[in-house]
Amino acid sequence: MLCLGGAGKICRESIYDLIQTSDFEQITIADPNQTEAEIVVEWLDDSRVDFIRIDVSDTQKAIDIMCGYDVVMDGTPISVNNRSTTCI
Repeated sequence: MLCLGGAGKICRESIYDLIQTSDFEQITIADPNQTEAEIVVEWLDDSRVDFIRIDVSDTQKAIDIMCGYDVVMDGTPISVNNRSTTCI
């Protein structure tokens, strides 16, 4: 699962719930803020969680990354939802 905006306050809580209740083998925090995302990965402390830097304004690169995942959860801020939806 790829979690767009995963370093955000709301999305990180959703990822926490996924860790507790799902059997996903990989949960990737996809966010442009590497510093905050690394803090979230450390806080979650689960071997299934990793990070990839993504910027949905780079549409083709974002699409290329998303194609490697079966599920994409969009937790991006409303200010970029149009761009993230285009990528999805």
